[in-house]
Amino acid sequence: MKERPSTAAAAFAATVAAVALSLVGAGCRQRDIRQTEVRVPQVTNAVAQAAVIKALSEIDGIDTGSARFENGVLVIRYDSMKLGIKNIEHAIMDAGFDANDFKGAPVK
Repeated sequence: MKERPSTAAAAFAATVAAVALSLVGAGCRQRDIRQTEVRVPQVTNAVAQAAVIKALSEIDGIDTGSARFENGVLVIRYDSMKLGIKNIEHAIMDAGFDANDFKGAPVK
């Protein structure tokens, strides 16, 4: 004859199963949307703004729709699970503009 598990053991097993299922269902974090500011002192007109937005739009994880320029500062949202601030700075530099303390690359 089989012994039936105690009520406490059954409750513990059910709790462990529920926690395991919730972890599997949730998975790892999928997105971590953050906002950052990048100093872009050379971006002083709409043409320069468009060039920066175009460069950033080629990078997965940047919300270019959130981008705004305020007194030489770009405010933008990005997914930190896909990229970091350095990626944003380098994209701006590759477009030929200074980004924070980094000098922009000459545009070819």
